[in-house]
Amino acid sequence: MPRYFKKFSDKNKKAASFFFGALFSLALFFVLSVLISFPVLAQVDYGTTLGSEFGLGTGTDVRMVIINIIKVLLTFLGLVAVTIVLYGGYLWMTAAGNEQRIELAKQVLKNGLIGLVIILAAYAIVAFIISYFLGAINRGGGGGPGPGPCTNCSALGGGIIEDHYPDRNQRGVPRNVHISITFKEPILVVPNSDTDAAKSLIMNATQDPGTGIWSGDIVPNYPPPPPIFLLEKVDDNNRVEPNSQVQMAAMTNAQKKTFTFYPVGLLGNADKETHYRATVKGGANGLTKELGAQRTSAMGGDYTWDFWVSTEIDTTPPQIVDVVPGQGETVARNTSVIVTFSEAIDPMSLVVDPATNVGETITFNQTNPVGAVAGVYDIINGYRTVTFHTNTKCGVNSCGQDIFCFNSNATVDSLVKSATLLSAGLPLPKASLTIAVAEPPDDNYPWTFNTDDTIVKNGPKIVDIKPTNEEAGVSLVDPAKGTFNRRLLRFTTDDFRFYENATRFNPIWARQSITYQCGVSGEVCMPYKRSVCFGGGRDGQGCSADSDCSGGACRSERKCDGGSNVGAYCQNNSDCPGSVCPVSSCSAPPPGEERNDCGRSIAELNHDTFIEDKLYEPRIGSTVLDIYQNCFQPSYGPYICQGGSNDGQSCSVPPSSDTACTSGGGSCVPSVNNLGETVKDVDTP
Repeated sequence: MPRYFKKFSDKNKKAASFFFGALFSLALFFVLSVLISFPVLAQVDYGTTLGSEFGLGTGTDVRMVIINIIKVLLTFLGLVAVTIVLYGGYLWMTAAGNEQRIELAKQVLKNGLIGLVIILAAYAIVAFIISYFLGAINRGGGGGPGPGPCTNCSALGGGIIEDHYPDRNQRGVPRNVHISITFKEPILVVPNSDTDAAKSLIMNATQDPGTGIWSGDIVPNYPPPPPIFLLEKVDDNNRVEPNSQVQMAAMTNAQKKTFTFYPVGLLGNADKETHYRATVKGGANGLTKELGAQRTSAMGGDYTWDFWVSTEIDTTPPQIVDVVPGQGETVARNTSVIVTFSEAIDPMSLVVDPATNVGETITFNQTNPVGAVAGVYDIINGYRTVTFHTNTKCGVNSCGQDIFCFNSNATVDSLVKSATLLSAGLPLPKASLTIAVAEPPDDNYPWTFNTDDTIVKNGPKIVDIKPTNEEAGVSLVDPAKGTFNRRLLRFTTDDFRFYENATRFNPIWARQSITYQCGVSGEVCMPYKRSVCFGGGRDGQGCSADSDCSGGACRSERKCDGGSNVGAYCQNNSDCPGSVCPVSSCSAPPPGEERNDCGRSIAELNHDTFIEDKLYEPRIGSTVLDIYQNCFQPSYGPYICQGGSNDGQSCSVPPSSDTACTSGGGSCVPSVNNLGETVKDVDTP
């Protein structure tokens, strides 16, 4: 009898070890065989395609199905191991002193515990592999608005790349498109005589000593090494077509952060949509940062993204949809200028004299004293918005950064120059700002605003967030949004981030969009557009004074909202005795509230697909700057403490997530008064 139990125990031990070891190896084999190819599979969404073919439903990823099966299998094996341990305990408890049964119970317990350890280790290893490689599914094959097939996807937003156009996976791209890429740090561009010429993002680069602009080209089939940036056709099998590299001209400004590539001739064809793949080469001989004399690799691997070119040529020019400050508006001295277009513009067409920092395609001239205004220009919001602030220091914000101002009590004449209409596919001249506009100056965009002697020094506030705090069931692909009570001057992926278990989640990319909504009442509105000529030789065209209209009158869309001239066209408040000349269609603010301006900024953070049942934490940093160059510090959110020792401080809703209010004797309530707030502090210039 003892011999029988001994043999049984040995066999049981060997069988259990073999059984659990085999299952562990099988699980790892399945996970590795499926996941190890994800970076390649991410080039095309084979997972969802196979899911549809296997009858799993459209959009079901067969790889995720396999992962879920493995999770269920390991969970089942864990239950088996626990059952074996319980069985061993039962044998011991019922042994009644029988040494053979006690020995058997010990062996069963030992084998069960060994199996449990193996299964837990397998689960931990598989969980790690899934967590690591799942990015290749979610971050490689698409996700939220904009993402598409890519490699090294985290380089966008989380790495060296701030933005690019066309977007990832964008369709309907016109055949005469220009490709623009913005980096977070200066990128190496040097002439052929430089020892690192092979690492220059622009080939055969030369610099204009007057403008500081670098120009050159991207030549296909160039002698090794290949170009740092490539644009190639992709066939129906998602493979790059041989010898399909596109020859391009290339430009960047003196800062070497934003680059535009101009294909020679039209992309695609007139018969069907054409698939293209853009590649920025990484590694030791790829994209290189240039920080003074120091030159270092900018990316560990290649970054690629795809887009599809339509059969159409875009001959419709971008339109200016909003300018801030508006025509005739009187604003604080430290107000920045924001010009928003209906579509992306060529960033290289925003030309600034590097010696004087005075713009050539967007210009500002002020009085008191009279002179051209020098300053800093930037392009944000997917190349749709141009921002400007002067370089005259006039204060410091709450983050210790300089604030810049126009002159006090000045009139600022502003002008956006239109571009010359060119033949399709040709690069633009340096003094153009849009891809196709009537001959200048007929379609130039002039407007005038005024400054007073005040400086706004309080920062922006968040008035709404989506998703809300601790919200469950959030979409895996929808962007996170933070609505500010003011227009924003600066907002990038370094200002708005996602964290997953305290680790930064990538890739992400930021968009600032403008919602036309009245600040306090919430009614839909639109800012009034520029002044136009009524009658005369330039009827319907832009103007800033009657003298621009060849016998006509220069009038805006604005009308007095009361007083003796109610309903009459107006340029400023002096045209409206007893009333005001409104800057938008927003009604007057309710009693006790502040300004009811039209237009608040929605800071929008796009991302690749989240993983189900994970906790994500969006964070908006203090480096966000509003139109007055004030930073987001202190960071006021959409809810504040009311009453108690923490009265006026930000808090979270539901209250269970933030006990600051309740512990201080107050309550967490919506901070309605943040809407439309504009507090001005008067400084001595």
